This record gives sequence, structure tokens and C-alpha cells, in this order.
Amino acid sequence: MLAVKENTVHQWRARGSLPEPDGFVSGNPAWHWSTIQKWAEATGRTPSVREHILTVLASSPRGGNFVTPITGALVRLGVVGPRTNPARVATVLTDLMTEGLVSTHLRNEWRITADGRSAVKAFSEDGRDLPRIRRLYEECRRPVLNRTAGYYTERRYRLALVRYARALIALEELSSADKEQLLAAREAVDLAEARNWSPRMVNAVDHAYELLQAVLDEVEKNTSLTTYSNPIARTRTA
Repeated sequence: MLAVKENTVHQWRARGSLPEPDGFVSGNPAWHWSTIQKWAEATGRTPSVREHILTVLASSPRGGNFVTPITGALVRLGVVGPRTNPARVATVLTDLMTEGLVSTHLRNEWRITADGRSAVKAFSEDGRDLPRIRRLYEECRRPVLNRTAGYYTERRYRLALVRYARALIALEELSSADKEQLLAAREAVDLAEARNWSPRMVNAVDHAYELLQAVLDEVEKNTSLTTYSNPIARTRTA
């Protein structure tokens, strides 16, 4: 759900970076998603930060840059706050190096690898490919409609739902009223997911996703999505 490889999670655990487990399952540590989400936001390990770091490197001379200039670029883009410590960005670069997407050179210069450039290309193609995003959303929603979805299937559906809503919000052709409704519903999801875990929080999250789905269904009724094939560049914004 954080768009990292399994080995990166093992590295986090080996480094002692992960928060304390919420419990154990068959002797293995386990976390509620809300715990991991808060940790990811606090440490800059959200997917958007990773994608922007790779994009900054890909557009730099020789595909390389130092941590402080990368941090400055992220601040200018509004991806991180102006007080972000470059050391925090370096931890994400270390994660990307574990996955083979960046490497280090003389004087600790970070450079993007061939795999990293492929990842950047995938980000760009994904942002423009609304039909594919919609198909993924429909595939993930089908088990939910058929009441055959387990926990992880449900989570994949919810991620696909948010991703599809984000792509629709970026459409130039979408009416301002529909866009405002989608934005409000998506913000409600973010607020619900950010709450501390409790039975009430679970109900709030469920309700927020149901609201987003209802708004999205209404937007689809109001629009002809077959004509929408050119989302603007803001599709990838958080």
C-alpha cells in the first residue's frame, strides 16, 4: 500500500525504523493500517514523495543530485514542508536504493538507475491512462459488489477507488460542481483514515468510502467518460 517492495519492509524492520507493533499474529508483528499510515506520513515515506524524488533525479543533469538540492526541489513543489530535514529525504533515498531505483556515487551524489527511469515512465503513463485506471477500479470493485472480498481485496478496491477519483478530479472537462464534490468526498476519506483506531473510527472510514463511491457514481452518471482521454498533468498530485 506504500508502493514499496517486500524487501524494503524487511530493511525497515532490520533498521528498527518501523513503529512498535500493535500486536502479533502467529508470532509475527502486525500493525493496523492507521499506524503505518501515520508513520509513513511522519517519515516522508508516502508514495508521492518517492515518485517526486525519482522525477527530480530523472530531470537532473546526468540523472544525479545531492540530498539538499533534492529537498529544495521537493519544497518548491510543495511535496514536503519548508522545514523538512534533508536527512529525512535521505532515508527515502536509502529505501529507493534498496529497491535498485537509485544508486550513490562519489561525494554521496544520488543517481537514478535504469530501473528508476522505467518507474518514472510508468508514473507518467499511469497519470495519462484514465481508461486503464478505470478498468483497475472496476476489477477491484467487482468482488466487493459480489460480496466475495476479503480484507486485502477490500483495501485494493479502496485504493483503486481513491486513485480513480483523483484521476477524474484532474480532468479539465469535469464540471466544477462535480470536481468540488469529489474533492470533498476524498478529503473525508483522508480525515477518516487519519483518526486513531477504534470501532468508531472503523465505522467512520467505512462511511467515508461509501460516500466517495456514491459521489463517484453520481459523477459518472453526469459525464460521458468515453470522451475523457487526456487528464492534465495534475493527475499525479496528492
